[in-house]
Amino acid sequence: MANLLTDLILTTAYTVTGSFADIADMSDTVTIAGTGSVVILMMSLNPEMPSNDECAEYRFTHDGARVGPEVSSFADSTDEGTGRTLMFALTGLSAGSHTFAVQAANRSGTAVIDTAFPRTFQVLEIESGASILVDLESQAANTAPVAFANMVNLSVSATPAAGALLLFIHGSQVLGETGQKVAQHRFAIDGARDGPEMTNIMDNVDETTGVMMAWGVTGVSAASHTFSVQWERSLDIPQIDTARPHIFQVVEITSDFDLLVDLESVSADSAAAGYTDIADMSGTPVIDSTDSIALVLANYSIQPAADDTSDNRFSIGGVQEGAEVSVWADDGDRGESLLMARGVTGESGSTAMSLQWKIRKASPSTDTDRERTFQVIDLKLAVDGAISASPDLAITAAADLQGVGGISAGPALAITAAADLQGIGGISAGPALAFTATAALANLQEISASPAMAFTLTAALRNATPVSTLTSRHIEKFIN
Repeated sequence: MANLLTDLILTTAYTVTGSFADIADMSDTVTIAGTGSVVILMMSLNPEMPSNDECAEYRFTHDGARVGPEVSSFADSTDEGTGRTLMFALTGLSAGSHTFAVQAANRSGTAVIDTAFPRTFQVLEIESGASILVDLESQAANTAPVAFANMVNLSVSATPAAGALLLFIHGSQVLGETGQKVAQHRFAIDGARDGPEMTNIMDNVDETTGVMMAWGVTGVSAASHTFSVQWERSLDIPQIDTARPHIFQVVEITSDFDLLVDLESVSADSAAAGYTDIADMSGTPVIDSTDSIALVLANYSIQPAADDTSDNRFSIGGVQEGAEVSVWADDGDRGESLLMARGVTGESGSTAMSLQWKIRKASPSTDTDRERTFQVIDLKLAVDGAISASPDLAITAAADLQGVGGISAGPALAITAAADLQGIGGISAGPALAFTATAALANLQEISASPAMAFTLTAALRNATPVSTLTSRHIEKFIN
């Protein structure tokens, strides 16, 4: 079950200070359901692009303390610069009130947030059916290799659950130093690329951009795999910035999701004067209900060329959604990359979704050497109502009722075979209730029956609470 706790869209003025401070209006205090929740933070913004070099860095805070990466944006000159999207996931937070914020600090010049472009901040909570499988943070020294290889301390072996969606998140900062440099980044599973390839560039001391990527993966077997962030150099010898944390996370979502759009492309496309869809970065998913959260993710790199800049935004149902963020190429060797991420609510049924762009300067085009991606993940809420029957109800075979509000029947209810009821609100029956075979009821909220209830074989009831009329003679048969 997912909830969008914070959804801010802002255009208020803000000038970045010399040390980290909250950006105006980009903070919120929310109530977290409990320690089992996974909380995902997302923000997007764009800097102004004046005639002089300006570089600012950004981070999240939780109750005043830094969490996640510190990643910068850079404006080189008039209409030449790249904005930034950040993502980070947390878990284990106590139930109750928590404050999250976006902070910024100057690295060079006096950076100003662009008030002509909306900036956004969202806090997404997945209350059940999710965990953080990989959670790595490092500031270890690392020099980009000639060919793709694992980044130091950003590789680990882990075993995902069967049928899970794995949401990969990476953020890192490359050292700004004398001389122009370029690095490429990508995710890898068991050493093989999976998802986008993203670039970032260094222009000079304290004139550098970070990189952020996010990518959803399904179909990974329930066995040990090596998950990694890899990088390589394409110009000079970039090094990681050891003064700033870089992160790699894999969020595992096991229920209440559908990967509705999953696109990769290296096709050629060029921006126009007005907003148009980027080639192969659009789809028309069928959203489950208006209470779903559609997590839209786009990653792409701009073709290296002389001072090309594009403005970018999501379009949902033909209407702009969320922030506008720029991406820039400095010359024929150095092109930037951009992550866009947005939780969309209020949509249902067939809905056109795309990443759009337009010319801001010169003639921006897509990088045909590096994969770009576009995904839509439907995160469902447990609001599908209730199922009731009288006198009898039988749920058999592979019935998929994840997130249904509740089931009631009288006098008899039988749930058999591989019925999938993860996250269901409650089940009640009288006088008889029987679960058999591999009925999946993880995170079940409540079970009641009178006078008889029986569980057999491998009925999965992990986190089922509370359970009434359940005696110790039943427990040994299904605890997992």
